[in-house]
Amino acid sequence: MSERCERCRKGFGSAEPKDDVEWLLGATRIPAEGERQLRIARCTRCSSYLVDVVSHDRHRENTAIHDVCVVQHESARSSLLDRAPLALAALSPQLRRRHIEELVAEMPTKDREALGWIEQGSVACTELFRATVTRIAAHTTPGLPTLSDVRPRHGFQSTPKLGTPIAGTLHLSEGVRVVTQHEGGELQLVSMQGDRVLWRTPLPKGVRETQLALVYGTAHPLVLAISRTSTSESLLFLVDHLGKVRGEKTLDFHGQSVEAISLGSGAILLRNFPSQTLLRDDATVLWQGTAPTRTTHAVVGDSLFVVDASCRMLAIDLRDGHERWSIPTDRNATVAASGDGHILLASSDVVTRFDVRGPRPQLRWIAQGAATLALRNGGIALVRDRWEKSGRRIECIVIDPEGRRRFAIARPDATKSPSAELGANVLLFHNGGDVAVSVHERVSYAVSVAQGQTIGVTLEDGGAWIEYDGIVDRIDAGGKRVGRYRIGA
Repeated sequence: MSERCERCRKGFGSAEPKDDVEWLLGATRIPAEGERQLRIARCTRCSSYLVDVVSHDRHRENTAIHDVCVVQHESARSSLLDRAPLALAALSPQLRRRHIEELVAEMPTKDREALGWIEQGSVACTELFRATVTRIAAHTTPGLPTLSDVRPRHGFQSTPKLGTPIAGTLHLSEGVRVVTQHEGGELQLVSMQGDRVLWRTPLPKGVRETQLALVYGTAHPLVLAISRTSTSESLLFLVDHLGKVRGEKTLDFHGQSVEAISLGSGAILLRNFPSQTLLRDDATVLWQGTAPTRTTHAVVGDSLFVVDASCRMLAIDLRDGHERWSIPTDRNATVAASGDGHILLASSDVVTRFDVRGPRPQLRWIAQGAATLALRNGGIALVRDRWEKSGRRIECIVIDPEGRRRFAIARPDATKSPSAELGANVLLFHNGGDVAVSVHERVSYAVSVAQGQTIGVTLEDGGAWIEYDGIVDRIDAGGKRVGRYRIGA
């Protein structure tokens, strides 16, 4: 692209240019509301090609909005008009997401060998183009086997949420549910499987508006019942899988969500923003504190490590709830276990590894980065953003337990940050409508859907299931796609 060409350098915002532009493809009418059009033009001043995505301006009548991308390549004309997969791959570094989506949507898919090369990473292109081609190739593959609903029930979320909604009916495994019923003037908890009653547990008189939640991480289901009384107090009940009430406690309850996690050794961490409570499985309260908006915790030995709303990381004894020590941090800090006797404390721009086996924490190393993911071997993957002479550089850095840099991944441009570890040196990146999997320094799998849509990711030991637009891909622990299915009955 020539800098002397004012038309190409600035593009055009509202009115289409009438001089010095040769229109090769696309209608000239203003698109209807909610419609997008792809237009291809050539600038006669510098011979650059303009890829224009036109949409309707909903704020002004009979006005179009233009999103122009300038391309200068020796095969740009044939690539943009014929849409050959390998030719578009060569142009992909010069195209933005919206333009790639429009071009790939009309790309011919008869050359299955070329699509396979792009999907496997054998052709030089951007990860966004490769991820979009993966979705197109999956939908145009004939004879995919049907996948029945036999995948694991637990899902995956890249962004942790505080708590789960509490409700009057709690669904457990194998069709078992726990409900609240009024009978004989008293409130009961009833466990049912189909129409069969497994157990009934009456609650004390005066209890009303009982809501239920599940304590996660226990060998047998443990139900958390929170009831309102006639005096507007909140009562907490812990009920085991046999219907026995283990404990009862009056507490100050706010909000409509709660998170209860079993920490082992009979300890339970209860989060109900803006508070968090450590209690035993008999409802004995060991410790109470405030909770930030984003909450994490780690258990190392007989200690619980949490971050409270006063910007401190606390070490709490699981046996008696005593606060052993605390260190200051920022309000967005997160904590995670990291190998034997260590924890990782990540703030908004740095991550620190501490040895917490002694009476006081010992600093091991500090690394610059954000969006951290603790690895199974005690290392960490983090995103580092810095400016170099060549421009902005964003990459995912993998650091070993000793604080040494192992390798770096040029962060897939279709994703944001590492979300899960599938296997040794195998990372999964997930951001709403984009997923990528990397093995060491190479991206082995990527898929992307249109803006506004999302991709479902279900993790299990030995890999992950990637679900999008009626297609399910099976990724093993080595980061390789080993199966592709259609969702069926």
